[in-house]
Parts: sequence; structure tokens; C-alpha cells
Amino acid sequence: MAALTRSGVTTHDFWHEGSPSGNRFKVAEVTLVLSSQGGLTNNIPASLFGMTRIVDAFGFRDTSSVRANFGPSLTSTTVGAYLVGYANTNATDANRNDPADLTGTFRGYVVGIE
Repeated sequence: MAALTRSGVTTHDFWHEGSPSGNRFKVAEVTLVLSSQGGLTNNIPASLFGMTRIVDAFGFRDTSSVRANFGPSLTSTTVGAYLVGYANTNATDANRNDPADLTGTFRGYVVGIE
């Protein structure tokens, strides 16, 4: 597979939080249609949400209302450049926090800097 493209993202709403001048955050409510994407190779770029850096993600659920874990990339060379998924089903503590490619439709919120 490859990185997610704009066609896989639906933005339902967005708003800004913080100071009207200076640093402020964009919060976007989105639906992602993923086909083995969300890891660091088959990534979800911040630019798909109109952001230069992602700082948080929350409230993600799949179409069956099962919670899904997403967050900003945290490797030393990609901090905030991508939204990454985490597989809830990884069996060990050693790999549970590793970004993972996911398949499905997920809806939630992404917070970042424009």
C-alpha cells in the first residue's frame, strides 16, 4: 500500500482553539478510510488535515463503535508529521506502542498546528 491520499479523508468540521494572535490549534473532526495505512511507511500526513504538525488525536472509533488508538508520530525524525495508528490487538507489551497499519473506517478528532 502507500500513504493515505486526500480521497481517504472526509473533514466533517473544524475549529480553532487558543489565542487569536500567535499560537493556536486547529481541531478537525474527520473520517479516515484506511486500507493497510497508519504506520510510518504507509502513513497519514498532517497536510491532509491542513496542518503542519499533529499534536494530539482523540475519540477515534470504527464503524462498529470500537475504540481505535491514533496519535502523532513520535520518532525523532517525524515528530508530528504523521497521524499514526496503534493496533489494540498487539499481543505483547514490547510491540503494543508500535505504529501499525490499520484497515477500516475510523472517525475522530485530530489536533494540530496549521
